[in-house]
Amino acid sequence: MNQKQFFFSTIIVLLMTTLFANSVMGQQSWTEVQAKGKGTLTVYVQEEYPFAFYQNNELVGIEIDILNQFVKWVELRYGVSLEIAMTTEHEFFKVYDAVRQQENILGAASITITKERKNEVDFTTPYLRNKSVLVSSLNYPTLTRYNDFPNYFEAATAVVIRETTHEDELMEIKALHFPEMQVKYVWATDELHDALKTNVDYFTMVDLLTFWSWVRNGDMGMKIHRIATAEKEQFAFAVSPGSDWKLVMDEFLNGGFGFSSTEDYLEILSSYLSEEVISEVKN
Repeated sequence: MNQKQFFFSTIIVLLMTTLFANSVMGQQSWTEVQAKGKGTLTVYVQEEYPFAFYQNNELVGIEIDILNQFVKWVELRYGVSLEIAMTTEHEFFKVYDAVRQQENILGAASITITKERKNEVDFTTPYLRNKSVLVSSLNYPTLTRYNDFPNYFEAATAVVIRETTHEDELMEIKALHFPEMQVKYVWATDELHDALKTNVDYFTMVDLLTFWSWVRNGDMGMKIHRIATAEKEQFAFAVSPGSDWKLVMDEFLNGGFGFSSTEDYLEILSSYLSEEVISEVKN
């Protein structure tokens, strides 16, 4: 390598290092934003109905609307002009890893609070209850006891999104009731949906709201096996470990009787969910 090539190679390396450092360290803390009276909150968002999706080229959904209410509240409560810079992803793990690995990031991906995740990221106050449901095609008998799992699903294959609570739930069923369970992995909800639509011998664990959205859009060939429903879950926004955005988000969500008791919260849910589903998941 001659001197000129070495010089340009060094410049490229320095630029790449600077860009990487800025991407990791450049997000503002709440303390910085409050001191300046304005600033930006960086949010990584997973596109999934009804939480975050594009409608007429605009990003909308339950989580997006809650964040927009947060922006209004920050202006009223603190006189701070807050903007939200959103990065959209299709895969859950990309949102989660951004929160876990970077500073001052908020993650919006219908994220379930778990003990394991609490060791890696912080969570805001929950904004919605969650239920995970076991879903199969109508071809399979409805489970009423776990002992029938090997008989009913002997020829079936579980398909699940990797690195989610749904994977954990299926692995528990496999360990306790169906050791011979065959498992296929995908990375995104649309992949999971396509798999179930194209192969009646697939079954899965999925959020109740995700299943509801499939039925709402005309997928009538699937059903829930209620014996396997996991009901003690809650959705929250994930926050980078130690970030002070958790404190102000919790203040917003907990103030007064709590955001979930307000008309704004109920209006958000009513915009995307039916009444029977709201009663199942309202916080």
